[in-house]
Amino acid sequence: MAPRGARGAVSEPSDEAAPAAVTANGPPSDPEGAAKDSSGDVAATVEKPPGALGESKGPEPDGGAAEAEGAAEANNTENKADEKAGAVLDQLRDEADKRVNTVHAEPTFTSKTLLERFKASPALKKGTDTFRFEKLLPTALLYAREAHKCSDGISEFVTFSTFAPRPASYEAPDEIEGAVYPFTHLTLNTRSYGAAGEAKDVVYCTLYESGSTFTAVVFDTETSSITEHLMWRVLGAAPLEDVAESVQLVVLRKYIEWHGEKLKGFTSAQDARAARAAASAASAASAASAAAAAAAADAKPAGKVSGKKAGDAADPPPPPPPPPPKPALPLKMSKVEVRARFPSKTSMESRKKTETKDEFHDKIRAGCRAFGSRKPESLQLSECREFLLGALGLLVQDEEDEEEEEK
Repeated sequence: MAPRGARGAVSEPSDEAAPAAVTANGPPSDPEGAAKDSSGDVAATVEKPPGALGESKGPEPDGGAAEAEGAAEANNTENKADEKAGAVLDQLRDEADKRVNTVHAEPTFTSKTLLERFKASPALKKGTDTFRFEKLLPTALLYAREAHKCSDGISEFVTFSTFAPRPASYEAPDEIEGAVYPFTHLTLNTRSYGAAGEAKDVVYCTLYESGSTFTAVVFDTETSSITEHLMWRVLGAAPLEDVAESVQLVVLRKYIEWHGEKLKGFTSAQDARAARAAASAASAASAASAAAAAAAADAKPAGKVSGKKAGDAADPPPPPPPPPPKPALPLKMSKVEVRARFPSKTSMESRKKTETKDEFHDKIRAGCRAFGSRKPESLQLSECREFLLGALGLLVQDEEDEEEEEK
């Protein structure tokens, strides 16, 4: 159906022209023909589409044009807003990439086990020295393993000169960060109680393996001596400025002396007991010989020489006493022996009938030494008991028993 304005422009003039023709010229000579012509014009008008009505088509309403212009402006505004938002997102993405290096995992690398991934990591380098990965621990990675046979023919001394904190994840073969190399100046980690509560500035030397534990060997700058600590005291410790070359030479000399002592071997608990028994027997024999010599000197009057002429020399003086025996080596016990000797808290508070008091105390300190305490002799016996109870897990067991009794 044609628009309302277009239909009026076509039909109204034809209706007005018909009476005018009838008045001026009279009735048509052929009414049927005129009717046919009139019906043909009407049919043509109806069949033609609105756009084919020629010059009579009117303009579109003003409301439609305004709506079209508003929609176009809205589209332009939305496009501009999208462009601004996209630019802001691109800028934020660039800034994030500058702050963090995004690592995309390689499928062939992530399919490996964690140990295989760390073995595939690049070797650490410091100057001309290269340090290769050797051992994976729950909290650390160890590098540059060295094993030496001890002079006792049995023991083996194993060291790792470099270590690094174990990363939380390792998805690409990147270089490990945070490695600690020999001669690194750092401050030991501390805790709120015991001998480890004191902060010390030391020079890291190496780690050595003792059973299932690893001990850090450092040079104490305050006492100028080599000391040993549990590995947690150097793992993640705060680094300090590098020491001078003269200090490094002193550290190297002290470390060589300490290393030479370690290469003599590690004495077992049985050997330590035999050494103490031999030392006690030698001490008793020397004391008896000295007492016998003193008694003989007292029994013989001085100044009288029997069976000799005047002027002859007197009897030679008694031989000097032998040098005191070397101090006995501290008792050493394995972790299995310690657990067998102290299966409960009560066993650590009372000694057996076959043990002397000193032997009982020596076993407590030997147990502390087996579980990582470096100088239990400098601690009080109560502190040694507390340390050993915690190492054996007996403190936790005692607390659980108390909770069950309260319930």
